Amino acid sequence: LATVATNYNTDGKLFTQGNLTSVRIANADKDAVNYADLVTLAANWTAANPNLSGFSAAVQADGDRAFALTSGGSRHQYIARGSGAWSNAANWSNGVPNSAGAVASLLTKPQDDVTLEVDGVFTIGQLNFDNFFNYTLNGGGALLFQTNNGARAEINTFAASPTISASVSINSNTDATVTYATDTLTLSGALTTSAAGTTLAKVGAGKLVISGTQFHAPGATLAVNGGVVDLNSNAGSGGPNLNLTTATGTTANFNASQSMANITNNGAFNVNVGSSVVGTVDGTGNTSVATPATIAAVRYRQSTLSVNGTASVIANGSSSSLSIVDQLVLPGTGKLDLNDNDLVVSSSTYAAITGSIATARNSGAWDGPGITSTAAKNATPKNRTLGTLTGAQFHAAQGAGATFDGVTVLDTDVLVKFPYYGDVDFNGLVDFDDYSRIDSGFNNNRTGWFNGDVDYNGIVDFDDYSLIDQAFNTQSGTLRRAMSYLNGSDRSDAGMDAPSLQLVVDHLGQFGEQYAAGFLASVPEPTSAIVFAGLAASAASVRRRRRCN
Repeated sequence: LATVATNYNTDGKLFTQGNLTSVRIANADKDAVNYADLVTLAANWTAANPNLSGFSAAVQADGDRAFALTSGGSRHQYIARGSGAWSNAANWSNGVPNSAGAVASLLTKPQDDVTLEVDGVFTIGQLNFDNFFNYTLNGGGALLFQTNNGARAEINTFAASPTISASVSINSNTDATVTYATDTLTLSGALTTSAAGTTLAKVGAGKLVISGTQFHAPGATLAVNGGVVDLNSNAGSGGPNLNLTTATGTTANFNASQSMANITNNGAFNVNVGSSVVGTVDGTGNTSVATPATIAAVRYRQSTLSVNGTASVIANGSSSSLSIVDQLVLPGTGKLDLNDNDLVVSSSTYAAITGSIATARNSGAWDGPGITSTAAKNATPKNRTLGTLTGAQFHAAQGAGATFDGVTVLDTDVLVKFPYYGDVDFNGLVDFDDYSRIDSGFNNNRTGWFNGDVDYNGIVDFDDYSLIDQAFNTQSGTLRRAMSYLNGSDRSDAGMDAPSLQLVVDHLGQFGEQYAAGFLASVPEPTSAIVFAGLAASAASVRRRRRCN
């Protein structure tokens, strides 16, 4: 920035040298310099580039005012003192603004709220509002924001809260600046980003409200670089094309159901109502889901994920869908549905995460609040669940340098995976290493997933062995023979020589019919259903905690 004037007054002249794109007026009260002053001074503006035109302001940290300049566009000020039509040349200085890069300034002439009818399709590069009274731009026409030579288009709101209910089309990258936090720019008409990859950036401390029908080209982006953006209508009317980014200290609010592409949130992202479906939610910010709102995403990688409603991860099962959060907050009836995906939580306790899963699992019904899995609930047979390890346990089992879904984890992290029941070391299958750990957990009264407490009831018992053996036999292709043995239809030794089936024989002898009932209950087939009631009735009421020799 070049300082071209100090101790500014409206009788002075501004002199620039070279092809400047921005200037600063120093030592000026923030309310002493506005667009009206600059337009008034246009005749006195001296520059090496005589085509400089258009002004947008920002208050600097030191109190100075910085003005960005555009070149090549014609300047037009609304000079009528009341409402009127955009197409009426008498309402404008320098004629009707209608060309790429044209600057339309709605300033302090009117001394009351004004309605300006957009009664046609008009192309402009910059629209400036500066009036304590409010402008409303309505009508059946449209404003097309387009510039020359790749310059950014602008909507600048200074000390005003205007509403544009006419259609708006973003044809060039555009900055929507709302300077003060007390002001709001409302786009209540149809909003279109017509070119692929186009960005609409919100700038300034104020609020932008988008409440009209939206149509966005693939790869378009809404960038919240300052203040607040309220999305009160669905950005995905024409498909989930819009990306959303938020900068540190900014806020984006979903106040309607959304269909959107990817979100990069480094500020505050609030899902307040509706049912939304988005791509990835990445960044260093905080995501909050209110009740009864729901959101489904490819993954969540945030500093904090706070869910009072429901946040789900779209079923995928790949490492790219791994969610990573520092803080996970699930108060009341909040649900995080991982489906068949994994999770890393950095700033929580193992007990808190496993407790949340146990509440959601609810003895296998998967109908409680907390960390849940629709994929586990709907699995047939029910051989999948959500397992938990600390980073230290994972490294002990897989090696100090092992990565979790391709991501380096700390010993203090809590890892959540969608494994088979009994895959206590997270290597992808149930094997005899798992049984070794489970048997040790049983014999030494240990708890936790790593030791075989796969149903999170606080002990390793016959319920755990039922679930583990069923998963092992599913994996080994011996499930049907195991069922016929346990339901009593064939208790012979024929075909029982597989290691997975030998475990079934051993555990039936150890735990009795309770074990058989638990095993068969997790396999919803007619054969198991017929015999389940009888097995359950004959089960002993006291669980045996030790092996029978």
